Amino acid sequence: MGKDVEVNVPTALAELKEAIKDIIHEDALFEDDFY
Repeated sequence: MGKDVEVNVPTALAELKEAIKDIIHEDALFEDDFY
């Protein structure tokens, strides 16, 4: 199960990054708060 966690975590983070990028493109104000 350890290997599954190591593989799934980076995948989940990558998906979150993509979702965040979409939000940043839609909301410029969020970009200011994010950085």
